[in-house]
Amino acid sequence: MMFTKFATTFILAIATQCKSFGTHLLSSQRVGLFLRGTEYIGQPEDELTCDPSVSWDHHWREEANGLHGINYSPGKAHTKFAHRFGHLSGKKVKAVSESMNDFYRNLGHPIHAYYKTMVADLVETMHLALYCARFQINPIWSLGLVYNMDELLKNYPEKAIAADIKSSMFETFFLDEAKVRADAKLVKSFLKGKSGDDITAEFHGEGISLISEIAKAAKDDDFWMYHRFFGFGLIAIMEMIGIEPSDETEPIMEKWVVDGLGKKDLSSRVYSDLFEWKKRGKKLEMMEILMNELEIREKKRRAQRLQEKAEKIMGKTDKNLPDTNLAT
Repeated sequence: MMFTKFATTFILAIATQCKSFGTHLLSSQRVGLFLRGTEYIGQPEDELTCDPSVSWDHHWREEANGLHGINYSPGKAHTKFAHRFGHLSGKKVKAVSESMNDFYRNLGHPIHAYYKTMVADLVETMHLALYCARFQINPIWSLGLVYNMDELLKNYPEKAIAADIKSSMFETFFLDEAKVRADAKLVKSFLKGKSGDDITAEFHGEGISLISEIAKAAKDDDFWMYHRFFGFGLIAIMEMIGIEPSDETEPIMEKWVVDGLGKKDLSSRVYSDLFEWKKRGKKLEMMEILMNELEIREKKRRAQRLQEKAEKIMGKTDKNLPDTNLAT
């Protein structure tokens, strides 16, 4: 009897704590408009309640059998985020696997084993950007995409297939390849004769170039989305104006994003993208060495086969020739 009473008291205490913890967890969770499965769901931070003056405890209804749900409609909160993106709540979108299937269908070729993982990563990275409502294409992103694909595939064994991989990437995501390449070319043209200080001034909105326009637009947009190819675009800019991307020059790129774009929370992303770029560069160098070694081996095999074939032909010819040593 005493044990039963103690157990009941203990269970009630745990239930009370669970309710308190659940309330705190939900009230403090941060949910963004990201792709989960095949739907856009959720709101950020405390937008999960339509009335910020009403506490989370108000939404909980304690019944005999436990806790029930909260009064919440996705995309209907009275916030800037919901007003801008709420109409996308529940919208069906492509899954990454579907984009991957479309890419290989458009390509129509097998991909070299050494490049499969990197190409698959490229498709996935593209998908997660282009199917996010916050993402907006801009010329720096276009430069990063083009520069990234060119660097990735510059030593691909079959040049025709490398070109098809690039074209299939644009086709899969319904991008105008000519437009993307033209935007990237605009950035390249602007960079001629520019220094690091010139570009820093542009990112601070002190100019009238397309870089300055991108910086101003990002700074004015609370929901502006940074993407890896934008980071690669910044790395491309650094290289084109003569700044070698390294740990020593990383603060320059960080200044462009944190100070220029006004995105203080992106400092770690800048470092991550720079690290990824350098790591992949080393991997591509090793792949290039390996591909050259394989090519040399293949040439030796072909030469050996040709030699063996020639020896067989010569052997047959020798048998058919008359023996000149026979007495006449």
